[in-house]
Amino acid sequence: MMNSLKTFLILLALLPATPFFIGPAQEVELLAIIHAVIIDGHGKPPIEDGTLVLRAGKIEAVGPATAIKAPANARVIDARGKAVMPGLADMHVHLTGGWDGDSVEMLGFQRYLNALLYAGVTTALDTGNVQPYILQMRQEVAAGRLAGPRIYCAGALIDGADPAWPPLSFAVATVEQIPKLVRQQKQRSGGCPQSLFGLVRPDDHGACARGEKGWAARLH
Repeated sequence: MMNSLKTFLILLALLPATPFFIGPAQEVELLAIIHAVIIDGHGKPPIEDGTLVLRAGKIEAVGPATAIKAPANARVIDARGKAVMPGLADMHVHLTGGWDGDSVEMLGFQRYLNALLYAGVTTALDTGNVQPYILQMRQEVAAGRLAGPRIYCAGALIDGADPAWPPLSFAVATVEQIPKLVRQQKQRSGGCPQSLFGLVRPDDHGACARGEKGWAARLH
């Protein structure tokens, strides 16, 4: 944990307040968070008065305030009354889904991203979306031009002839259509996994695997 974790922490108020996020776009050379309740995410008891030191986006030191001191040249955040913990991961989102769970709302992306961040989610897996849209969103977040969690995505859904969510889906009538769609999506996305919706027969999974060796399929 000390040296290998990328800085992707969330600072949460234990009392109602605005969360403070530390992500790749906010990295500073040397940062010290002091007087925080530190939750390591591995089940150990929280450190009630802890210090966390980050250098160039990586955790350099963490422990009780009595043992870990803030470096003299560090930017210091006093987190008294707050907690520091690893960011959460939401492994099933659709970042174009409307409020009713059925419609598509592409212009509401910042509300979706903000909602995830304010819930403490710093990594999200979009399990079905309009592929160019979600790939651009992923790129903008990664570049720091758009506030949001780190995005992994599956591109468009592959569904049967009568798809459950047409705007986000490829409709296929035969198993033979699946490998070509899998190859196309992988080439355009740079290797995102593929979501299958409503395709639960063994032949469907085999067809997805034939589309690209080592391709990851996810049942939606």
